[in-house]
Amino acid sequence: MTTKFYYGCDELERGWDRYFQQCNTIEWKIRDESRAPTIKTLNSWRVQSPKGFAFVLHLDNDALAALVKACENGREELGADFNEGWERTAARAKALAAKAIIISTPMEVTPGATSKALLLEVARRVAELKKVLIWEPSGLWTPEAAREWASANGIVAAIDPFMAMKDGLEPGHGDACFLVNERAGMRRKFDQYDVENLIDWSEGLQRVFVLLRGRFKWQHAREFRYVFEQDGA
Repeated sequence: MTTKFYYGCDELERGWDRYFQQCNTIEWKIRDESRAPTIKTLNSWRVQSPKGFAFVLHLDNDALAALVKACENGREELGADFNEGWERTAARAKALAAKAIIISTPMEVTPGATSKALLLEVARRVAELKKVLIWEPSGLWTPEAAREWASANGIVAAIDPFMAMKDGLEPGHGDACFLVNERAGMRRKFDQYDVENLIDWSEGLQRVFVLLRGRFKWQHAREFRYVFEQDGA
């Protein structure tokens, strides 16, 4: 089986035409609802995107805030305050034909029963849309515990792949999400050798969403593009 890689950044650089030349996915988050693109605009982005391009859409900010509030109140059901933001997420995901929806949870979403029940409800809704749920935890979740729980429940936990390789972990099976920021130490950027090692380590996975962030994300995008162009992918 050949692993399919989707790699991209969390913002545009010099417009869509330029971006499509650099990456084959984008991590899209609505930061300001008052300036959010319309459904018509999102549809146009999907139509303009080349074959094989993937949109990864963040959960609506209001929906995330409602989930956090439910966690803090010990309520294991998503209420009406979640639904409005979820409907916006679902409509946007449909317009973009998004392959995945990502939820980045703050430290208030702890590894307790309440948080897990709420996350499972979000996962159920995402599954109904036939999308992948990518979950980026923070706070008290350890990477190992988050990954194990997510895998057991059909959720893709976002991980730092280079740390996982360093710790001797296996990539697993099915879909995966790798967060690539910058490396520790003197040499902050990842290079072609690092990308090739990452691809080799990922053998056996079906799809990998590589979300490039931080000050070196565009350089990292060029490294990924170069490696895949060399391989004819």
